[in-house]
Amino acid sequence: MPANRLNRVKDVARTLALHPISVYNLIASGDLRATRIGRAVRVSDEEIERFIAARTITESKSQAGLVANAVASDEPCLPQVSPRHRR
Repeated sequence: MPANRLNRVKDVARTLALHPISVYNLIASGDLRATRIGRAVRVSDEEIERFIAARTITESKSQAGLVANAVASDEPCLPQVSPRHRR
């Protein structure tokens, strides 16, 4: 792979297992930096790697969060679905 290749939004979406609209939202929020070339929006390989690394949960962080949540309350650690979204 060439160093620091520029990727199309649909390719970034495929890499991150997201919908292209979600990638555009990440770009708009500033969470994912992109380059505009004319009307085209491109994201570098380096930026994709930075984005993933910034959101990677290490074992100690995830376990610490689960333990803290479990100790703080007797409720389950899983998010609750509101009745509106249940089928």
